[in-house]
Amino acid sequence: EKYNLNYLLPLIAPGCNIVQVDGLTEGAACTTLLAKEFINNDDPLIMTNSDQLILWDSNETLYAFNNDNVDGGIVTFPATHPKWSFAKLGDDGYVCEVAEKKPISNHATVGIYFWKKGSDYVSSAESMISKNIRVNNEFYVCPVYNEALLQGARVKTFHIDKMWGLGTPEDLDLFLKHEINIS
Repeated sequence: EKYNLNYLLPLIAPGCNIVQVDGLTEGAACTTLLAKEFINNDDPLIMTNSDQLILWDSNETLYAFNNDNVDGGIVTFPATHPKWSFAKLGDDGYVCEVAEKKPISNHATVGIYFWKKGSDYVSSAESMISKNIRVNNEFYVCPVYNEALLQGARVKTFHIDKMWGLGTPEDLDLFLKHEINIS
C-alpha cells in the first residue's frame, strides 16, 4: 500500500498476480510458496532476488535454458565471497550441487532461478522444507535445486560478467562510491 504496488505493477506487467505478504516468513523459499496457486503448474517459472543490479539479456538466457532441454537453470557470475550462494558443476557441465553461503566453486549465483515447470519448483521446495534444510535458520531458494538434483533433474548455469549486489548498506555504498560503467 505504501508504494502503491497494486496500481503500479499491473501497469508494468498487465495480468500479473500480486500476493501480499503481511509479515516475515521463514525464508525466501517459504515466501515464494505463498504464490503456490499461481506457480504449481507446467509453465516455466523464473524467480529473481530484488537486491541486485544485473546487466544481462534475459531473452538470450531463457532461450539457452529452453533450448538446452534442462529442468532448471541458474544465472551465475564469478565470485567466492561467502555471502552468495554457489553452483558446483560436474564433469558433464551440469550442476551437481548448490550451496548457500558456502563457496563450493567460483560460480556464485546471481539470484535468478529458472525452472522448466513451476510444479517442479513447488515439489522440490516443499521437500526441502519438510526435511528442515535451513541455512542461518532460513529456507533459501537456491538450495531447492539440491532436492531436484536428487530426483535426477538436469540443471545448467548461464554465466554473466556484470552483477552488483545492493542488499546491504556496504554493497550499496560500494556501488555508489565507484564509477561503475553499467552500459
